[in-house]
Amino acid sequence: MKKPNRLINEKSLYLLQHAYNPVDWYPWGDEAFNKAKEEDKIIFLSIGYSSCHWCHVMERESFEDEEVAQILNKYFIPIKVDREERPDIDSLYMDVCMMINGSGGWPLNLFLTPDRKPFFALTYIPRYQRYGMMGIVELLKTIHNIWITRREEIIKSSNEITYNLDRYFNLKPSEDSSKNIPTQSEVVRELINYYTNTSSAKNKFPTFHNFVYLHDYIKKTKDFKTLTIIHRILKEIRLSGTYDQVGGGFHRYSTDPYWILPHFEKMLYDQAFAMIAYSLFYNLTNDELFKETVLEIYEYLERELLSPEGAFFCSEDAESGGGEGEFYIWTTKELSSILGNDYQKFKTFFELSDDGNYEEEATQSKTGKNIIFFRKELIDRLTYEEYIDIKKLLLKLRIERSKREKPSKDKKILTDWNGMVAYAMSLSGVLVDDDRLLKASKRCVDFLITNLYKDGKLYHRYADGEVAIDGMLDDYSYLILSLLQTYQITLEDKYLEHAYELTKKCIERFYDVSNGGFYLSEGKDTPVRKKEFIDTSYPSGNSIMLNNLIKLYNITYDSQLEEMIEKTIQTSSLYSYHTSSVFFYHCNEVWKEGVKKIIIVGNSNEDIKPIMKHYPTQTVIVKKSDYTTMICSEMESFKEEGFYICIGRSCLPRVSSIQEVLSQISKF
Repeated sequence: MKKPNRLINEKSLYLLQHAYNPVDWYPWGDEAFNKAKEEDKIIFLSIGYSSCHWCHVMERESFEDEEVAQILNKYFIPIKVDREERPDIDSLYMDVCMMINGSGGWPLNLFLTPDRKPFFALTYIPRYQRYGMMGIVELLKTIHNIWITRREEIIKSSNEITYNLDRYFNLKPSEDSSKNIPTQSEVVRELINYYTNTSSAKNKFPTFHNFVYLHDYIKKTKDFKTLTIIHRILKEIRLSGTYDQVGGGFHRYSTDPYWILPHFEKMLYDQAFAMIAYSLFYNLTNDELFKETVLEIYEYLERELLSPEGAFFCSEDAESGGGEGEFYIWTTKELSSILGNDYQKFKTFFELSDDGNYEEEATQSKTGKNIIFFRKELIDRLTYEEYIDIKKLLLKLRIERSKREKPSKDKKILTDWNGMVAYAMSLSGVLVDDDRLLKASKRCVDFLITNLYKDGKLYHRYADGEVAIDGMLDDYSYLILSLLQTYQITLEDKYLEHAYELTKKCIERFYDVSNGGFYLSEGKDTPVRKKEFIDTSYPSGNSIMLNNLIKLYNITYDSQLEEMIEKTIQTSSLYSYHTSSVFFYHCNEVWKEGVKKIIIVGNSNEDIKPIMKHYPTQTVIVKKSDYTTMICSEMESFKEEGFYICIGRSCLPRVSSIQEVLSQISKF
């Protein structure tokens, strides 16, 4: 019987997956750090997440291997980190990997001095030497030998890396910082090139948050040529193998430039921003397939990731039934047997092969099995009616698939990711006119405030009834985002009050008073305190917090918030990455142009959702109340019942109905 290691008492599914490794893993914490110093050993830090395919591969090959474990236990202090529990640790050390190697990924493996300073980093390490990569046993022995015989080289390297990181994260803004900000046309051109270029990097990530910027750009400029291009891009991604045609929801990314062959894990954050992208472009195009996509994602979340408490679990694994993607792929024989006489009709819609269209990533060999994705020629001519008809056959496959071994679920609840999905469901519920999404969003936000915000302190993780890990910038920023959106829908003061209160706490904990911008965490147990301005699979905490500050400023006219907005924009512009910082550019444009604000005075019972459809991401709706008057004294000047439209502090004359509001706002 296998003996558990120190990870057995953790709540993280990823850490528990390693709890019976022969490696004497430590969780990140003082016990491991003190041990490294006492025994003068290098720290071997391994970071991953529960639904990561190559993390599983490395565990099977190396961390379950007795020889590897013996070397790690003898010469190193091995630490395991779940990147989803500690995104601050992951983000900082991923930067080290990118700095050293020019690329990154998971599993992420690093060697640190006993004081946590990194000196070497790499991703997947094979058990034995192959593809020009050193095997893990040889690598561990080499690193240990250098520590013993040439330690000064390691110390020098770790100090240089740490110094350069610290200097980079504390760049000082200047008046000409805005020169680094690209033009709108440059950003749009780069985004279109990324989504349409098939000769670039192999892996393609949908990065759905970019479509928020594209939506607002098109709405503002009336650039219908760009709308046509983006409409087709979204349709191509939707009809591809990156989308689970049978069960709904998006896989994390494709391993080819055509969106066909996915890595099969499904992440909560991808579903959130996919809902936003497709609902926004449904709002522009009235493409019913896009509305159907939003509802299918919502139904997938409710069916597979909804917790009993009303919040949402993190993810579903890429592996099940003995391999990656086994839950999702089919032989033509299976399909023919299940669909019977409808199989020939099914084949006219989907790319299928008796040899299989799915290749095993490592060997690039045919598997005899098929991913379900639409034929390429249908991207431009599939009708909504045809889709609804063929969906009946996809439902048959879903029923049959439910009998298979399901991918495991990571059942921890994260504040930031739930903030994302709550915001997405609330915004999408308005745009596709479905109150189910609005109710689910409110339920999720209420859960977060009740269970993860305790005694004035926000926490990052909820699992098995236990809250843990101090909230970080992303937790604050995304929860505030969802609270502001919930306020827009309900006009209940408590949501605005929570948002304003959490904003003050976020500023107190993370804002850099000297240079502007927000730190990712308080940095209590990392060698460098990081600021993050790059969008990853979702917008950075700085981008979302900038968005929140802009909306709150337009509610309160708080001069302190105005100063922070200006300073954060200056600081963010020092880190100019164009398509890697799209959400920041979006916020910058909104700040320059001004937010559209509608003030409601009195007890109107009219449905305000039509207002939000006009400028869904750039509208602030405020109802005059004791609380809103308290945080904004200018609210007192609005006396008569009705609706007032303002941009900045300039307001149009009062109107008395939603229809009049829509008539006025359509002129902007």
